[in-house]
Amino acid sequence: MKLHWSVLPFAAVCVMLFGSTALADTWDDFSYELNDEGTEITITGYTGSSDYVVIPSEIGDTAVTVIGEEAFADCDVITQVEIPEGVTEIGKGSFRDCDGLAAVTLPYTLTNIGEYAFQHCYSLQEISLPEELKVIERNAFDGCGSISELTLPEGLESIGDEAFSGCGSLQSLMLPDDAVFSENTFWGYEGSIYANIDSNAAKEVSRFHKFIAP
Repeated sequence: MKLHWSVLPFAAVCVMLFGSTALADTWDDFSYELNDEGTEITITGYTGSSDYVVIPSEIGDTAVTVIGEEAFADCDVITQVEIPEGVTEIGKGSFRDCDGLAAVTLPYTLTNIGEYAFQHCYSLQEISLPEELKVIERNAFDGCGSISELTLPEGLESIGDEAFSGCGSLQSLMLPDDAVFSENTFWGYEGSIYANIDSNAAKEVSRFHKFIAP
């Protein structure tokens, strides 16, 4: 029996390695996938060499709504990223291990930051969390040792385990009144925790950590 060999495009090899069932399309330096209805786009990868990345808000006439799992992971060249309005979710490990990433602009429409999204972004200093943000998943900012200021929006509902572990430059966090978290949420975080004394957050955090009433 003869064996037939063929050379697969690089993109196809990546799809096989990472287990995706659909081959991503490309636009400029970005790879992307459409949802089943063809109405929303997930950015799945970046092949450019620019240190300043502006993610498109639309490709064609279709809105970009998700930054996909590990889409920019290990992109050491990137120092600044602008994520457009309309994006609601940053997926698991989207910017993990982007060692040079120093500044991220997040959209007001963002509601979910996935687990490990910015893990080990050691240079990250400038990031402002939008008011619409509802969920920060586990280890989202784990190892972001250069962040010195971070305001948690009042509408934030859930903070995952070890979300701020290793944020050695972050000196304080003010908890939203109704945020839900576990005893491991602040594991590895060494700064001060502030909470309104009569809030649900104060009741929750007092079971695991000392907090300061502002």
